[in-house]
Amino acid sequence: MVLREGQVLLIRKARGPYAGLWDLPGGGIEFGESPEEAVLREFQEETGLAVVDLALCGTYYRQLARTLPGGEEEDLDSLGACWVPLQSIAAATLSPLAREGLRLL
Repeated sequence: MVLREGQVLLIRKARGPYAGLWDLPGGGIEFGESPEEAVLREFQEETGLAVVDLALCGTYYRQLARTLPGGEEEDLDSLGACWVPLQSIAAATLSPLAREGLRLL
């Protein structure tokens, strides 16, 4: 989770069960990747930003389908990243992962 001056960096989900909700940047680990390598790649893919100082303090595991109903593979599912003030975030606008991450703050 990336914080600065009372704001958190979130992405807006483009598709899937949490479409339209705010979520934490992240994603799956590809074959042969370490968790740290996956964080660096996924963060850059979903936010366009590069991580320069990584401190991995934990992981959250959940298996999700990676294929859409038509059989095509799900690719990027982020509509972009945005700095969101912590005070203005309503729980109903967050994915379960984002709710849990913010709860742990």
